[in-house]
Amino acid sequence: MATRNNTARATKEDEVSRAQELRSQKLQALSTTIKDKRKDAIDGRNNSGIDKQWKEDIEFYEGIDDANRAEMTGDFGAYTSKPPGQIMPEGESDDSDGSTVFLNITRPYCDAAAARIGDMLMPTDDRAFGIKPTPVPELENMAKGQLSIETKKAMLAQVPTMDPQTGAPIPAEQQQGELSKILQDSIRQAEIVMEEAKGRSKKAQDRIDDWHVECQYHSEVRRVIDDAAKIGTGVLKGPVPSRQKHRQVRRDPQTGNLTLVVDTKINPISKRIDPRNLFPDAACGDNIHNGSHVFERDYLSRKRIEELKETPGYLKDQIEAVLAEGPKWAGHELPGDENKRDPNNKDLFEIWYFHGNINKEDLEAIGCSCEGDKPVNAILTLVNERVVKAARSHLDSDDFPYDVMNWQQVSGRWAGIGVSRQIRTPQRLINAGARNVMDNAGLTAGPQIVLKVGTIEPQDGNYTIHGRKVWIINEDADIQDVKQVFGVFNIEARQEELMRIVEFGLKMAEDVTGLPLLLQGQQGDAPDTLGGTKIVNDNASTVLRRLAKLFDDFITVPHVRRYYAWIMQYGEEAEKGDYTIDARGSSALVERDLQNQAIIQMGQLVTNPAFGINPRKWVVQYFKSQRLDPKEFQYTEDEQKKLDEMAQQGPTDPRVAVAQLRVEAEDRWNKMDAQLTQQLALVEQRFEANENAKDRMLEAWIQQMQQAGSKSVSLDTLKARLADTAIKSRLQRELSQQKNMQQTMKPPAEPRGKAPPGQAFAK
Repeated sequence: MATRNNTARATKEDEVSRAQELRSQKLQALSTTIKDKRKDAIDGRNNSGIDKQWKEDIEFYEGIDDANRAEMTGDFGAYTSKPPGQIMPEGESDDSDGSTVFLNITRPYCDAAAARIGDMLMPTDDRAFGIKPTPVPELENMAKGQLSIETKKAMLAQVPTMDPQTGAPIPAEQQQGELSKILQDSIRQAEIVMEEAKGRSKKAQDRIDDWHVECQYHSEVRRVIDDAAKIGTGVLKGPVPSRQKHRQVRRDPQTGNLTLVVDTKINPISKRIDPRNLFPDAACGDNIHNGSHVFERDYLSRKRIEELKETPGYLKDQIEAVLAEGPKWAGHELPGDENKRDPNNKDLFEIWYFHGNINKEDLEAIGCSCEGDKPVNAILTLVNERVVKAARSHLDSDDFPYDVMNWQQVSGRWAGIGVSRQIRTPQRLINAGARNVMDNAGLTAGPQIVLKVGTIEPQDGNYTIHGRKVWIINEDADIQDVKQVFGVFNIEARQEELMRIVEFGLKMAEDVTGLPLLLQGQQGDAPDTLGGTKIVNDNASTVLRRLAKLFDDFITVPHVRRYYAWIMQYGEEAEKGDYTIDARGSSALVERDLQNQAIIQMGQLVTNPAFGINPRKWVVQYFKSQRLDPKEFQYTEDEQKKLDEMAQQGPTDPRVAVAQLRVEAEDRWNKMDAQLTQQLALVEQRFEANENAKDRMLEAWIQQMQQAGSKSVSLDTLKARLADTAIKSRLQRELSQQKNMQQTMKPPAEPRGKAPPGQAFAK
């Protein structure tokens, strides 16, 4: 009995061993196949020259070229201790090198272009897409009461012409009523179907919008636009499943206590991918979806690799083998990968994700169940040269979860060119002009000195020029003038001519990119008028429209279509339906941005009722153009309801209106009369008070005069004396300006010439 059990156990162990060996062989064969495809994709990228172009574009964006490369450290140009142009390569002196200054206009052009496009295409108060039901002309016409001849015939066929009980003909009026009833029922049914379809599409649109908010879709797309502006290509990945935690507070129905509940859900997300980590099929042409596969590269630390052993779907034995082997690289380097490939770095692994078709037998060999006999669209994960995970694609469609946006397309190539490449020649023009200006400035900073050796020598024996230097003419030198053997010459700076080259480069930068300085917040050479600004902005709008259409064609439509496929595959029944993706949002957003300036100018037309413009709608659009929320300024629902009720009361009787106006006018007149009377009384009181104050002052002055011992004189006498003195002083002042003057009064005012200055009273 024991022998039989041992034999059965040994047989079972042999079967398990053979199964494991067969699985290992198939895994090895699958890894070899995927590795060969990866090599083809890498070689295709290397042969296309895309990586070299991207490196050059990034270097120009960072302000690096062959002239100043020795001044930079790090991956892409962290400056050393001195600014550019002041550091000489090791082993060379300042005298042997020219200027290496880099007037970087590439970075501001790329940043301004990306910011402008991102601001328009990714607003905070709108979306760049819409979902609506697929139009059904028959239902739409039926809902409007517009019936085709075939539909009318079908309805007439449903109207009975004979009474089934008596066999007598049904009267025409009754047949007409029955037909009208059938028509109304059909219209009502069509309206119900259309409303239901609209409701489902609205729910699907809100669901996708919620997913985008959770994964910060706008932020990821802005990074894609930045990549497209910088190197010409941006990549957006999605939807891909992601495990997310949702925290919410719930109340226990039995105890009534609040508890924190953490739910884990798998939701689709979108994220930006570095274009340099995407390796499509070399035969894809100008569209990655035309190829048979796509590879994506990423990097994981040893800790993250170890965590994959406990993640469902990963092959634990393969991950353990990877950890034992250590990092292995596929043979393609990005700028900066040299540090990652440090042989002493044993903790950074290169991980590859493969998207493409795999034979059913290969997937089933590693535990993935498949249906049918056709190749399966699968996702494989490779670390080193081992497949550590294999699974079917999360979507039934055969599309790759990648969308590529090119700033400017290149024929026959999936990657495009960006602003950095467009502006490359103007950047070189500007650098050449600026460096020649700096070189000439160095030459013209001091004069060129020519002297005849042997006839004149420096007193200190050093020929270096400095201030207060003494030169000695040799005794045996037969010269009459030192200028014959010693001359000073100045070199022309020619800054004006060289600066024209720089200005020409700046002008060419606007022309080759189609982005005037106005888009960067600078007026440039545009006329400083509203018309000049509008002309420049309208001309620049053609570039914006082109980029908006590219964004719709290569990002919005395919990306949202895959989200729609996710809803159809995993979504709720109330959100499923036959929908179409409306991607006119991006173009509409660009048009709206360009029309904002016209909205302000329409303010004068709104107040004229002859044009029939609704002021309320205009105000809403005006606030949106200023990036303000109209709801913050509008009436509340209750306030608007009261205003509408007052407006609906209708006009009153003219006689009543006239009487009301008269009463209001009399009330206003009585109020004004009372106010005027009160003000007049106050003025009179102030006048009387002022007069009384003057009288009291005069009486006090007279009393002071009497108390001082003056003669008893009347007020009239004092006034007369004061007037006489004033008249004589004024007359003497006038006579003093004449030659033959007469003295009219005694000093202190004495005519000119009667006595020396300062002795009028003495003589």
